[in-house]
Amino acid sequence: MTTIPTSIGLEQAIAKPSVASSGEQPDLAWDFLQKNYDTLLAKQGPQFRDQFIANFMTNFSDDGHAAELAAFAPAQASSGGRVMTARATETIAISADLKARALPAVDAWIGARK
Repeated sequence: MTTIPTSIGLEQAIAKPSVASSGEQPDLAWDFLQKNYDTLLAKQGPQFRDQFIANFMTNFSDDGHAAELAAFAPAQASSGGRVMTARATETIAISADLKARALPAVDAWIGARK
C-alpha cells in the first residue's frame, strides 16, 4: 500500500489534486483526509470544511463514496457544507449512473473489435 511520506507537509499533500484524480490514489487520499481532518481544518479554514471535502469526493463515481460523504459529519456542519455536499453527492450519482450505462457498451464495442 502506498502511503504519503511523513516528510510531506499536510498542505502539500492536499494541494496535489493528482493524488485523487487521474486514477492515482483517491482512496488513500480520502483516508488521509479523514484521519487528519481536524489538523487540516485548523490550517486551511472554513472553506476546507465547506468546499474542499465535497469537491474532493467528486473524484469518485460510486454510490458507496457518495454515502460516505453524506455520512461525514464535518461536511454537514454548516449550511454551506450541506449545499456543497448535496451537489457533490448528485455529481457522484450522475457519474455512477453514466459508468453503469456506458461501460457495458464500451466493453461490447471493444469486444466486437478484437
